[in-house]
Amino acid sequence: MGNASGADLYNAAANGKLNKVYSILKKGVDPNSYSNKDGWIPLHIASQNGHKDIVSLLLSKGANIHQAINDGATSLYIAAQQGHKEIVSLLLFNGANVHQANNNAETPLFIAAQNGHTDIVSILLFNEADIHQTDKDGWTPLLIAASHGHKDTVSSLLSNGASIYQAINNGCAPLHLAAENGHNSTVSLLLSKGANIDQTNNDGATPVYIAAQNGHNDTVQLLFSNGANINKAMN
Repeated sequence: MGNASGADLYNAAANGKLNKVYSILKKGVDPNSYSNKDGWIPLHIASQNGHKDIVSLLLSKGANIHQAINDGATSLYIAAQQGHKEIVSLLLFNGANVHQANNNAETPLFIAAQNGHTDIVSILLFNEADIHQTDKDGWTPLLIAASHGHKDTVSSLLSNGASIYQAINNGCAPLHLAAENGHNSTVSLLLSKGANIDQTNNDGATPVYIAAQNGHNDTVQLLFSNGANINKAMN
């Protein structure tokens, strides 16, 4: 193998040096032989940094597509997180597990929704990702997308059957979360899709109450203009 090592392979993969990766692999270095202190192997870092050709080469030489880093994230999760659509598709084509979650039970679909990568959400759903799967706190992809105000992602998830009423463990539904953060376009979308404007969380708070509590006066007005019940809001 000469002087080439797994660490050399990792660094070459990280920096997008395709020819160097090829040369190191040709010397017989195992693509799974090195991981850093956080559990990252060359496939993880190439997936994060968007080096599709290197990902493909590593897979052809036996890189472990299912191996997770210390926090449980796989290469598919990492690529979905970063918005690398072509790498997501490549990993899925090569057998990546669309359901494999990190240590907090967050799936690739969850992280794509959180970051507003609507095109990747669509790819993952086409590959039968579970749209209703929750993390440890009860968050679904729709809930996290609504919380971050990713309107297009919310629309895509709703079109694919996500529940507009499903709530996190404290009882907050997507409308609560969008209102809490003042995401008016997402609030309007959820209302147009039939969200319950007076749905209460575990503490009895409605979306308009939560919007007011967080100082989003324009969101409060939007909800009132759509028929929010002021009496129920204050219960």
